[in-house]
Amino acid sequence: MGVQSKSPDFSSKTHYQVLNLPQNCSFKDVRESFVKLSKEYHPDRNLGDTECQKSFVRIHEAYTVLSKPQSRQLYDATLMRRNYGAYSGLETNAPPGRVHVWRDESIHSMRDRSRDANYANFENNYYGIKGIRKVSNGTIVLGCIFVILAGIGMHYVVFRTMHTKALNHLKKKDQENLDWYNEVRRKALHGTKEENIERIKQKLENDKKSSNP
Repeated sequence: MGVQSKSPDFSSKTHYQVLNLPQNCSFKDVRESFVKLSKEYHPDRNLGDTECQKSFVRIHEAYTVLSKPQSRQLYDATLMRRNYGAYSGLETNAPPGRVHVWRDESIHSMRDRSRDANYANFENNYYGIKGIRKVSNGTIVLGCIFVILAGIGMHYVVFRTMHTKALNHLKKKDQENLDWYNEVRRKALHGTKEENIERIKQKLENDKKSSNP
């Protein structure tokens, strides 16, 4: 005849129920209940009772989850989904037992599907932000092409303007140099040797004076 187990059935219980605690219990309550129950269901005190061994594992599992703030918050969120049905949302770092859910009714996966008729006009006209009206993809593509072509046109105009200014500046300098060369050549051809020598001496003296004021 086998050993009759004194262990309760923990398979369908929540971690709080396993530790005989309410969901708003403190971390101190979790620790104290764990110490008490682990002593009661410890395998060394219940030799040969496999159900007590399973219960001990279940108690330890419940304590591991509920003794840490982060894992407890996630577990509380899981209980909320179980109690109130599946939903889509973002779980926040709210205190244990008070997990809040962020929802945005303009997002398709988060809205109340029983009110789909109320969203028909909203979806056809806006991008989720009232006031920004929805346009077709073709209009968006044409707008992008227009912006690109406008940018190319502006770059072309700026480049042509700068190129024209640079050419005009070079032409002006070339003309000045050509005029100076023709003037020097004219004087050299129409003057005597002595006059040219004297002119060169005079230029050298003037350059020397201008460099040493």
